[in-house]
Amino acid sequence: MLDRSEHDRLGAIYAELRDRLLDLTKKNRALNYTISPRSKRQLQIVDEVLEDVYAHLTEGGDSFRVAALPEPDGIPPEEKTEEFMDALAHAKVSDMDYLAALDQQAASGVEDDVVVGRIERNLRDRVREQLGLPPRPRKADINRDEHAKSLGIDPGKELPVVGTKTSHSDRLLQTMLYP
Repeated sequence: MLDRSEHDRLGAIYAELRDRLLDLTKKNRALNYTISPRSKRQLQIVDEVLEDVYAHLTEGGDSFRVAALPEPDGIPPEEKTEEFMDALAHAKVSDMDYLAALDQQAASGVEDDVVVGRIERNLRDRVREQLGLPPRPRKADINRDEHAKSLGIDPGKELPVVGTKTSHSDRLLQTMLYP
C-alpha cells in the first residue's frame, strides 16, 4: 500500500501526463470548431432548446426533422410597386428580345417553366435598368441572419435555455441553410 505522499506524487504525475495527452491548442478541431454559415458539410441548429432536444432523443422519443431557412421572396419590394408593374406590363408587349425569346421557346415544342421564368427574369432585369433601379440582389448577397430575424427565427449561436415559442416543441430542428 502506498503512503499518502507517494499517492499524491503519483496523482500529480498522472494529472500532468493527462494534460500533455490532451491537445488544448487551437489545432484541436474538437475543441475549436468554427461554423461556416454557408457550408454544405455542417449543419448548424439555431433557435432550439438543446436540453429539450437531448431529453427527447435520450428518452426514445420520435425522430426530428430538419427545417431549412425559407428562401427570400423571389420578387424584391421595388418590383411590387405600381410604377414597376406598369413598366413591366408595357415591356411584355413591346420588348423585342423578350418576345423573340418567348417565340423561340414556343417553337421548341417543349413547355419548360424554368426557361420561361428565366426569360421573364431577364425582362425584369432590363426594366429595372430602364427605371434606374440597382441590380436585383442575389440570394448569396442577402444577409441570412437578417432574413432569419425577419421570419422570427433567432440566428444566434447560443441556444435558448427555456422554450418560449411554439417552434421549440414542433420536432423540427431549425437550420440556417436554404432548402
